[in-house]
Amino acid sequence: MKINYFLLLILILILIFSCLKAEKLTKADFDAIEPILISKNFTKGRTDFTEKEKNMYNILAKIIKVPVFVERFKVLPAVYVTLLDDNRNPTVGITVKSDGKEITLEKGYDTSIEPFIEIQVTEPNMEQALTIFSDNKTTLEEEFLITNLFFIPTMQRFFMSKEIRFFTNSKKVKALTPNFCTLTNPTNYKLPPGEDFTKITVYQEDGLYKIKLGHVGKAKAKYTFHLEKSWECFMKMWDVIVEEDFDKKVAKFDDLQIELIKIKK
Repeated sequence: MKINYFLLLILILILIFSCLKAEKLTKADFDAIEPILISKNFTKGRTDFTEKEKNMYNILAKIIKVPVFVERFKVLPAVYVTLLDDNRNPTVGITVKSDGKEITLEKGYDTSIEPFIEIQVTEPNMEQALTIFSDNKTTLEEEFLITNLFFIPTMQRFFMSKEIRFFTNSKKVKALTPNFCTLTNPTNYKLPPGEDFTKITVYQEDGLYKIKLGHVGKAKAKYTFHLEKSWECFMKMWDVIVEEDFDKKVAKFDDLQIELIKIKK
């Protein structure tokens, strides 16, 4: 059979063009994606704090003045901090705000702004955090305690973001779900019951990414977040989301993918 090389070349070019077109990233497509708002799930809530809640608020007010804490968290525009009682039930909220230089507090959930993440803390968590940050430096064990507390909120924020949905839809990144994410515990620190957040499963449901505590089912991919590098990876995840310039956002996502490939198996 005689092959028409000209037609074959045309077909190849059409195929290449189609692939490039499918992966073309445009700001208009990104802007068209509806964000998933954390604030929609909250109301202002109580601001008449109990004595215990006032104590937790006052501890946090001290923590946000420590330079090493400010340096670490100033990139986050707003965070909802949910205070938990002794049975780990939510009671009231505090909104932590940053202008990039200074961090301030407000009682209750400020629903006029969209928080970057929500974290849930007990009174012992607060007291522990004050001890950790008070000397303006952290040990490896202390790094583990901080990272463990922020592991699930960071993963939730990343996988619910417009960015990950956009890059998945554009086929810039392949969605390998379910996947297991594990935070290493190099000092074998024994966490209190109900506070071990080092193992999670990321899965898809109704087109959205969701997270379960623990490793559930069979994973298509596994990611190990080594403690010494985890916070650096968190910062890159956060940076992709807070970056306003679209081209820089794409470049930062490419950089993040390189980091994630390193910890994937």
